Amino acid sequence: MFGSEAALQSIEADFRRAIGVRHVFLVSSGTAALVVVLKAMAAASQRRQVVIPAYTCYSVPAAVVAAGLQPVLCDIDGSNYGIDPDRLPDVVGGSTLAVLAHHLFGLPCAIGRIADICAATGAALVEDAAQAMGVTLNGRWLGTHGDVGTFSFGRGKNVTAGHGGMIATDSDRMAAAIDRQVRRLDRVTMLRAMGKLAQGAAMVAMIRPSLYWIPSAMPWLELGKTIYPTDIPLGRLTGMHAGLLHTWRERLRVSCRARTANVAEWMARLQPCATAHEAGPHLRYPVLMRDAAECDRLLRVSRARGLGISRGYPAALDALPQMRPFVEGRDYPVARDVAARLVTLPTHHFVTERDRAAIVSCFADIAAAETVAA
Repeated sequence: MFGSEAALQSIEADFRRAIGVRHVFLVSSGTAALVVVLKAMAAASQRRQVVIPAYTCYSVPAAVVAAGLQPVLCDIDGSNYGIDPDRLPDVVGGSTLAVLAHHLFGLPCAIGRIADICAATGAALVEDAAQAMGVTLNGRWLGTHGDVGTFSFGRGKNVTAGHGGMIATDSDRMAAAIDRQVRRLDRVTMLRAMGKLAQGAAMVAMIRPSLYWIPSAMPWLELGKTIYPTDIPLGRLTGMHAGLLHTWRERLRVSCRARTANVAEWMARLQPCATAHEAGPHLRYPVLMRDAAECDRLLRVSRARGLGISRGYPAALDALPQMRPFVEGRDYPVARDVAARLVTLPTHHFVTERDRAAIVSCFADIAAAETVAA
């Protein structure tokens, strides 16, 4: 709380060792990490376009706009929900500053092919690993395959401090540009830090699926809603929140082990509904329903029973009013289809056998109702 800089430096050094990169910066949120990275890149380039997935968290385009840049959408690959590398060459060009590739739910996107396209066009590759902390591909953390990676310690993530974000890069040049931006960031006040700490404590208490009905009955919490943020506070992580990350290694091991086990359970018990992803420490387990109507019915039953089934992001980015100036009449059919049909299931270590049975029963009841209707 009172040794903020020392606490930050200690945790940053620990992450550097664990991830295997030379530079790590801790900031106030995962969204703030994206803004800082993009501002650092923009300061050294005349390029002003950033390619992002057409289906992603709404804070991603908001971060691009907050950095003074132009978001350009690329449709997604329906098998992993990341940027479709077959479509990427159509939207990358001489004005592209960066391609922002996410690993949604902890599922690796086609990062190797995306990196090759970036290298051929001179665009930087930013990995959004906010939902993939600790997930590896070919022996390396997701978030370390590009020029720079961003991570999140927000609620529901593999490791949380209530809020917070991280930037990681192995590039000395990139790190110097980022450091110049970080030095300008505001310090979070003690009062605000205490408020964030209280939010984190409430999150820990209510994250269990059996208690989800309590916070979901409080509309001001806006749980399950995806909001386009118009104000993105930029600051360094507080020493208090750095302290909450002190045991992050063990917590990450516990989280990844539990999430991998729960994903395997969903894959085994939800056939044929389960999607054909490999088992792994997914932040949420994605399931594509047959159509939008079935998706809506499942979510209504889930809410009535107080379960932890959630919709994915409710719309592709081209449907957002804030994105209309940037869409340019393009179509993103895969992103729109996924937005209409995708639900996600909890995978964290508070999920119990009772929770799993209730969720499986919910799917079974929906399937039975569909059979009767047919």
